[in-house]
Order: sequence, then structure tokens, then C-alpha cells
Amino acid sequence: MEKMVILKWLVIIGGYIEVFIGILFLFIHLLLEPLGVPPSAPMFSQLAGCMFICFGILLIFSAKDIEKYSLIIKVNCLLRFIIQPAVIYNMVLYPVFIPLLLGSAIYDIGWAIIVLFLLKN
Repeated sequence: MEKMVILKWLVIIGGYIEVFIGILFLFIHLLLEPLGVPPSAPMFSQLAGCMFICFGILLIFSAKDIEKYSLIIKVNCLLRFIIQPAVIYNMVLYPVFIPLLLGSAIYDIGWAIIVLFLLKN
């Protein structure tokens, strides 16, 4: 399979996953209390949800012409790397989130590395 075809599908799949996670983040405050985590600021999760949705839409759009819109993909990869300290911090603060945050960290780092590798050439 051609490298650009693989890259295009990874970007499309990543985009749809971002949109899905963004929608979940909009309502995460409803799920926090049953886990014993008080939602002190649901606005954060709503803003995070909006960000995920927007990045997902941008990724889906960038798949139309990956070379032309590669900056969108690179910025998304950068975001995936720079959020990792916050992920680690929240795993320490709220151990109940470790399975979710560890899984998302592995996905984010793995996705970004694969996409950057495929973008390289």
C-alpha cells in the first residue's frame, strides 16, 4: 500500500477519533461525580471538547491535500506531545483515570510518531 494512502487514512481516522473524544469531553462533567472526582470547572472539559472537535475537523480536512495542509497535521502532532506532562500530572492526582489517560497517552504519542514518520518523505 502506498505511503500517502496509509498517511491519508491515519489522518482521517485520527480526525474522527478527535471529534468523538471532543464530543465526550463536552459531557465528561456528568461522568466525573460517580467516579468520586468533583467537577469543579465543567467549563474546562467543554473547552477541551471544542478543541478536540476542531482539531478533528481540521485533520479530516487536511487529508484532502496532505502536502498543502501538512502544517495542520504537524501542529496536531505537537499538541499530542506537549499535553503529556498534564496527562502524567492528572494520573498522579486522580489515579482512577490511569487506565483512560495511559491509553490515551499511548495512542497520542504512537499516532504522532507514525504520522510524523510518514510525513517525513
